[in-house]
Amino acid sequence: MIMTPSPNVVLIEDSRTQADRFAAALGQHGISVVIAHDGPEGLQAVYDHQPDAILLDINLPSMSGYQVC
Repeated sequence: MIMTPSPNVVLIEDSRTQADRFAAALGQHGISVVIAHDGPEGLQAVYDHQPDAILLDINLPSMSGYQVC
């Protein structure tokens, strides 16, 4: 059997409740999630963790999701 690493995701979401819900749902499928709550924190998480995917809220404080993108 070939073992593949679990996918990892950076989730950039300012609502802590929503972020926790998304992370829990993804975690049930074996996906590792790093949560960031604003644009600058999200950019740093992307650089630090090199995720397979990014889930990005558009309405973020201080920096929009479009600016992060």
